[in-house]
Amino acid sequence: MERRIRLIGEHLTHEILWGTAKRFLATGVEQPRGSFYSLLAAVVFGCFAFEAYLNAALEEVAPGAWKDERNFFVQARYRGTLGKFEYLAELCGHTVDKSRRPFQTVRKLSEVRNFLAHAPVEHFDVKVPVKKLEELQPHPSVLHVYACPKFAAKALADVEALLDGLQVALVARFDDIRIGSTVGAFSAIEGLWAASLVEEEQPRMSNKAMRSASHSGYKAKSQKGSRAARRT
Repeated sequence: MERRIRLIGEHLTHEILWGTAKRFLATGVEQPRGSFYSLLAAVVFGCFAFEAYLNAALEEVAPGAWKDERNFFVQARYRGTLGKFEYLAELCGHTVDKSRRPFQTVRKLSEVRNFLAHAPVEHFDVKVPVKKLEELQPHPSVLHVYACPKFAAKALADVEALLDGLQVALVARFDDIRIGSTVGAFSAIEGLWAASLVEEEQPRMSNKAMRSASHSGYKAKSQKGSRAARRT
């Protein structure tokens, strides 16, 4: 029988989403032709990574609020993704200037996320120069505003800056927080996961082998406490 090992661990979703966002951004910048799709994906996954980090932080430092997420974060004061940020910031005494970057950029990202979550049809009735009809998009989607290299790069930079500030404050307030590092929200290792080797299962023995083992005083042993970390 194949030897099997039991692992208990976690995949850090915010790290995976952040790595995805950065790769889409790099592709969009390096390959301008048809970059709309890669850049839009970079912006969307950056927004997903932002919320995923907040969820991971809530599970770490505010398990009660996280357990009741669906009810807790519909309150006016802490509504939605930005409400989660507000709540965590209050917990660790972190203040942010909401009138400028990076907060304002992330607010725009939330608008993109909400637009795509409900996926409405864009209706338009406009007058354009005749020569515009020769273009692939005579009247571009509102999403073109966000799917450009300048905005996508700024968006990811501001997501990281906003979360790095929060991470530093959380580490100062909760010294046993397990996500991120002492200086930033995201690890340098993309797709990080961690697991513990809890026990090593012994191959199942035949009846004859079991009888032999019982006569010799054989006992299966567990191996505990070893750690493993890998990249996806």
